[in-house]
Amino acid sequence: MRQRIFLLFTLFFLTFGITTSCSLGTQTSNVQGSPLATTPVTIQPNSDDNTSPLRIWWAQGLIPEENAVITKLVSDWEKTSGVDADISLMQDINIKGEIENALAQGNPPDILLTFTGDYNLYPRLAWDGQLADVSDVLEPIKNDYVPAALESVRYRNNIVKKRSYYGVPIGQQELHTMFWRDLLEEAGLQVEDIPRDWEGFWNIWKRAQDNLRAKGNQDVYGIGMTVSDIGTDNFWQFEHILEAFNVKIVNEQGELIIDNPQAKQGIVNTFRLLSDIQKSGYNPPAAIEWGDPTNNFGFLSRQVIMTLNPTVSIPLSQKLPDNIYNKNSRNRYFNKIVTTQLPNKPDRSPMIYIASIRQVVMFAASKKQEAGRKFLNYLVKPENLNIFLKEANKGRIFPVLKDQLNEPFWNNPDDPHLSAAAKQYRQPSRLLPIVNNPAYSQVPAQQVWGKALVRVIRDNISPEQAAEEAIADIKAIFAAWN
Repeated sequence: MRQRIFLLFTLFFLTFGITTSCSLGTQTSNVQGSPLATTPVTIQPNSDDNTSPLRIWWAQGLIPEENAVITKLVSDWEKTSGVDADISLMQDINIKGEIENALAQGNPPDILLTFTGDYNLYPRLAWDGQLADVSDVLEPIKNDYVPAALESVRYRNNIVKKRSYYGVPIGQQELHTMFWRDLLEEAGLQVEDIPRDWEGFWNIWKRAQDNLRAKGNQDVYGIGMTVSDIGTDNFWQFEHILEAFNVKIVNEQGELIIDNPQAKQGIVNTFRLLSDIQKSGYNPPAAIEWGDPTNNFGFLSRQVIMTLNPTVSIPLSQKLPDNIYNKNSRNRYFNKIVTTQLPNKPDRSPMIYIASIRQVVMFAASKKQEAGRKFLNYLVKPENLNIFLKEANKGRIFPVLKDQLNEPFWNNPDDPHLSAAAKQYRQPSRLLPIVNNPAYSQVPAQQVWGKALVRVIRDNISPEQAAEEAIADIKAIFAAWN
């Protein structure tokens, strides 16, 4: 059996990036594309073409193990299925453009995974009838999934006017809170001093900064929030603060309800909280230009005491092999860094976290429908998901299968960060409004929240004006969509 695996390798460095593309000696190039076309397309699947391989486009991992593991899983599937497969590991930032070009040419891949697909790509593709219904893959195992995972892939197809399963969940992530224990103690405070009430939680980091500044540490900030209009971390942080203020933007029927007075006030409160943190000097001045990895660097360089991140990748970067060279890193992981949760909401009710579900989809235009479903059935076997989550992602992405979430790997009390995160994942969560109306996918795509927040900080507009501008932008998005 001939195996064909196409790789796009990217070497990432802290200060610069070098991109190398290869395909077993064949040069390829990344294509930047415009936003996806808005005209719905009806596509009828073809019968399997036995002369071509199963084409898989997969977002390139952040660490080498991610690429190696998925490549091996595909190779093993080839051997057991007798079907050839080509896998292209692609920079995630380029996938939307590549997909647009492929759809325009009538030649999309058969299988796709992109890290951000659940909130900026898949809902729209399903709406336009461009994804294959994979209910036959999920129905036999749907009781094995956590509820949010199934709900996340139950998209509405506007061509057939109904909802169904248009993706296969393989992992999940949520927003996590982490802080430096030793910096808190140096400020004369203890972990036990961290309040569970909303206002007290934010104030303790300000107090810690004040105490450290009084001791001569002028370079540390109490809080590390991303207050820019760049990347996705800013969006996830903003959405969780909206949740804390009980803001509902879309109802279960997908209708926009942003004119609700409670929603408007919650949006104002969110702009005020984040802008006040920045303007009062408790957040790094450069945070207005931070992208996704920058708060990681700010935290690990001990510039900030506390930050929020959509995975536990920050502490896990310090979980290195136990040898003489890694003593400092392991000390940071096991003793100095703490992973915890956000406090109760201002109304004293428990915080509800927003889950992002990692999904694999198949295209309706695929000529390898049967082979594609075989691959998806293979991928979601617990033993294969375990390899993907533990060996490839090192615990950054958590399980979506109930039994896996209860495994010792995730709940070992000797691992302070995975066990703390696992406790959070067993609590109730919800999904973004995108599941009920894919028009909301344009809110992060157009940086609606981020741009308005930057206006409050840089242009000194009021939180009330920022809320009005953001609400107007969202209304325009939904009107254009409809």
